[in-house]
Amino acid sequence: MKQVLLSIVCTMAVTSALAATRDKAAEDAAAVDKIFASFSGDRPGCSVGVFRDGQTPIVRNYGLADLATKAPLTADTVFYMASVSKQFTSLAAATLIADGKLGIDDDIRKWLPELPRYESPVTVRRLMNHTAGVREVLGLFSLAGTQSYETLMPPEVLRMMVRQKELNFTPGSQYTYSNGGYFLLAQVVERAAGQRFDEYARKRILEPLGMTSSYFRYGDNPAGANLAHGYVRDDASGYKVRDTYPGFSGSGGLMSSVNDMAKYDRDLNVGHKVWTDKVRQIMLEPGRLSNGETFDAGDGLHYASGVRVGTLRGQELIEHSGGHAAFSSNYITFPKLKASFVSICNIADSPGKYNWEAAEALYPKAFKGAKPKAQDRSRPADTRQSIPAETITALGVGTALYRSEELDADYRFAREGDGLAIDVFSSFTSGGRPEGFSGLRLEAPDVLRGDFGKLKLQRGANNAVTGFVLETGRLEGGVKFTRVGQ
Repeated sequence: MKQVLLSIVCTMAVTSALAATRDKAAEDAAAVDKIFASFSGDRPGCSVGVFRDGQTPIVRNYGLADLATKAPLTADTVFYMASVSKQFTSLAAATLIADGKLGIDDDIRKWLPELPRYESPVTVRRLMNHTAGVREVLGLFSLAGTQSYETLMPPEVLRMMVRQKELNFTPGSQYTYSNGGYFLLAQVVERAAGQRFDEYARKRILEPLGMTSSYFRYGDNPAGANLAHGYVRDDASGYKVRDTYPGFSGSGGLMSSVNDMAKYDRDLNVGHKVWTDKVRQIMLEPGRLSNGETFDAGDGLHYASGVRVGTLRGQELIEHSGGHAAFSSNYITFPKLKASFVSICNIADSPGKYNWEAAEALYPKAFKGAKPKAQDRSRPADTRQSIPAETITALGVGTALYRSEELDADYRFAREGDGLAIDVFSSFTSGGRPEGFSGLRLEAPDVLRGDFGKLKLQRGANNAVTGFVLETGRLEGGVKFTRVGQ
């Protein structure tokens, strides 16, 4: 009789525990639904996964993968992951380093001898933590007149990087995020592995982890029933398709899904098939400058190898976001909580913000202190002035050409109201004036500024403009242009 009573009590306890677990799971899912509510309905949206101790208790999908067919987003929908790809690129390098096939402090010219011999060597480690000073490759192509990146293939991109005679800064002297550095890292992996980067990543990382829907971009735009189209907001029609994926990988290029990211998360936190102890040590060591100091990669976190690491609001974390054109993504894991969050969207937004809100909702007692302040994106007041007639004459507006050997492009100035626009001539233009190459006005004596950057004019005999240095974004040292005609 006692055994029967004991069995009944145990059964009741198990049933009660299961019911409590189900209730908690339902509460957590409802909390996530509330955070992502604005993405629901017939609009682009997000796929979301919450992972706990190698399991996937919560998968939620909001919005459509294809507005034309009304196909919904699912956990198997494949998205362009943008810069979340960087941790996979570093992971590919780390596996070669762990296998003794690549040195973390190798001068990358050992593997890419066609690159210029810079004053100080660029090492693999510096590429992995963004302290190499390598120029921003997407910015270079934009300045050369490129309107979209989906047709750019690795050999063409490498030729652009080889043309760069200077770095942004001395390697190891500072931290500046660089897609150009991660493109070169993928090329180093390719040379050290003896096979194309996308193929090595598939065989060494994706296949062992069972990420069967994932792959790195190489060439033609992806297609398939499970593919998410990217969308941008359009005043006339609501949304328009923007499927613009760079045709090369390294800085981005990974196509993946929530279900595949669950397999990646499991290996990082539980499985360690690819994320071995040796690889983990390589990947998570904070980058340092030449003087031995760590550096702030935002929010007081450090940049390691394709991920930001550190402690924020009392919790250790490993994190990275991605965004390109119409796609945005974020993956974050909290080791002590044994919990991770991934959000992947087919519209430009801030999934990292939503992941943090989800973490706070599901673990209300885990985080301390105030949230990091949102970055101020407001523009300062425009104090630029019209361009003097003397400067217009000295520039040879309408006739003179200015050439950049590093971009393999020529510029010609054109009148535009009280300012100037620029026509770009290169093999990368697709016809017409590239977007953003207008609105140049005078910021300071012999300094013109437009949406795409700042031009510092250089003068010679008779006060004629002989060239200029174009500074923009992550091209800190600027690109030099020389007058070649008229």
